[in-house]
Amino acid sequence: MLRFWLHFKLVWSGMIGASLAFAAALVLISINLVPLGFVEDVEQIHLTGIYEIGFSLIAIFIFSQLFAEELEEGTFKWLFSLPVHRLRLWFERWLVGIILLLGSFYGSLLVIHFTVFAIPWDVFTTAVLIPSLWLGHLALLSTLLFRNDKAGLAVPLVHWSIESISRGSITKQWNLFMTTIPMGEHLDANRMLYISLTIGLIVFSLILFNRGLKEGS
Repeated sequence: MLRFWLHFKLVWSGMIGASLAFAAALVLISINLVPLGFVEDVEQIHLTGIYEIGFSLIAIFIFSQLFAEELEEGTFKWLFSLPVHRLRLWFERWLVGIILLLGSFYGSLLVIHFTVFAIPWDVFTTAVLIPSLWLGHLALLSTLLFRNDKAGLAVPLVHWSIESISRGSITKQWNLFMTTIPMGEHLDANRMLYISLTIGLIVFSLILFNRGLKEGS
């Protein structure tokens, strides 16, 4: 538990704080859609649209910072000196990111569920959480690969921007955001693709972190 708290302290930054604040902002936007006159009545497509685009950014911000401290030589050597297996070290740090992400995701949606709209959890998991996990782990891998947290932000933001601006005109049925363009019969294949790619990113990040520690030793 103490080591987990140390991980949390190392991860915490202004970027993480801003991410959680942004999650709160998504809740406020969702609650005030009707009072502010954006819509006459809140529907599922309004909330999934807000969360698809907005929560993906939260995932990018969180995961780009998970191993940012390891890029500093002093912290790197200190972590390597700990009597902990390197793979366990990676897993514990990754778990901090997952807890932050899922906590802000389900926590914010619970507020909306009880104040604005009865959340269909399966739809939001498919439409929002899967793209967020993909972009978040793309940020994680980019940070480790380029040894730069700015790269960890830039690479997934490029993909996020292309998908957001093109509205599926480029990737068609493989579009990341399912609210943007109806996928019909391609939905299951689309989501399985991004789940598989995310798993691949996790494995590659783990291997890269493990190899990086070996080179650092």
